Amino acid sequence: MAKATPTHDRLIHASLSAIAVSLSIITVFLIVAFFLSGNYLAAKGGFGDGDRWHEEFQVDSEVPQAVFLTNGQVYFGTIRVFNEKSIVMEEVYYLQAGQEESVDAGLSLIRLGDGEIHAPQNRIMINRDQVLFWENLTAESEVAAAMKVYDTQAVVAPPVADPVVPTTADDLE
Repeated sequence: MAKATPTHDRLIHASLSAIAVSLSIITVFLIVAFFLSGNYLAAKGGFGDGDRWHEEFQVDSEVPQAVFLTNGQVYFGTIRVFNEKSIVMEEVYYLQAGQEESVDAGLSLIRLGDGEIHAPQNRIMINRDQVLFWENLTAESEVAAAMKVYDTQAVVAPPVADPVVPTTADDLE
């Protein structure tokens, strides 16, 4: 076997140094690229869907949500569907001024469909273009507490009187 010469040792050392420098440069490049792409995605809000791609994962299913619309209306309920085009809420409530069951300073919590002449289902589809922002309520929220009370109160129908069945001609008058 041939004995290594000092020139051979220097060549091996130089080759290893060049490989180490190359790997260091590649590593630094990858780290910079990773952080730049992360900052870009953070600035854009995600992978090509604006800043909304991650919002659906922020919905807390344990508490109701409030959705604030561009027309000033606020809906409270449970967000069931959340995408780039719409929000679907169920168990929906809204505030109305001048009713009996006051939540705060003359505002009343109204369950969607209760007492409304068109009797809608308690589900609403909202166009995302009409949404200013939304938020999860806390369990301590007065609105959330009023919703629970409203849901637990049984709606009792008024008693129905026994019908009067005419038995004689005199009963018809």
